[in-house]
Amino acid sequence: MEVPANPRRIVSLAPSVTETLYALGAGDRVIARTDYCDYPPQVRRKPSIGGVINPNVEMIVSLRPDLVIGTPEINKIEVADQLARFHIPLYGVHARSLDDVLSSLKDLGALLGTSGQAVEVVRSLEARRDAVVRRVAGHPRPRVLYLVWYHPISVPGKNSFITSLITLAGGQSISADLKQDWAQMSLEEIVRRDPEVILIPRSNEGLPVSKQLKQWAGWDSTTAVRTQKVYEVQDDANHPSPRLFDALEEISKILHPEGK
Repeated sequence: MEVPANPRRIVSLAPSVTETLYALGAGDRVIARTDYCDYPPQVRRKPSIGGVINPNVEMIVSLRPDLVIGTPEINKIEVADQLARFHIPLYGVHARSLDDVLSSLKDLGALLGTSGQAVEVVRSLEARRDAVVRRVAGHPRPRVLYLVWYHPISVPGKNSFITSLITLAGGQSISADLKQDWAQMSLEEIVRRDPEVILIPRSNEGLPVSKQLKQWAGWDSTTAVRTQKVYEVQDDANHPSPRLFDALEEISKILHPEGK
């Protein structure tokens, strides 16, 4: 279905999409969002159409959007089929790395008629990325475990944007060879790969913080726990949006506090 030029009434089906739209100065065009779209804070005043996997299609239709924007990484194809029956176009945004985030900013900027804003945002983000790369250049790359979840243990795989983030931040993810974007890994395998740094997203309630992790059986066999290099980080790294660049700066300072 043809995507309209310069859409004015947009429903966002993913937090990363919502954050990108606001970064482009198009927040006033967002007429609805999902339960998980909570950044920037003002978006919470917009009506919610439910979850990212099973949004309320009837509500979306009732809002009469001229465009719905989602991402195939988390939204179901069935939603696109349902929207098509009501002649509502759906635009998909793919972002599996920081470069993809930059590309999606340019693409959405062209779609929304805000290319000038997109160029400025991209230039700023590129400058921040390049500054991090220069700062960590030449330093040893510590082995890093990013603990997405604990029961079961979930980690980012080869094509995850978190893996590309860790690489740019000057580390090497111990799960970078796993084929799945989001994979499971046993504690025994983690101990064998022996991370020197463990990162835990702060928003994931129930995940062990440094002191707790040290007390849990098996984890004290890792270098990271023995040397007390277990860190809670902001959940910016969980969003393939401009916030990834905030996470890049935060993680690079954890991995390389010496800097340049």
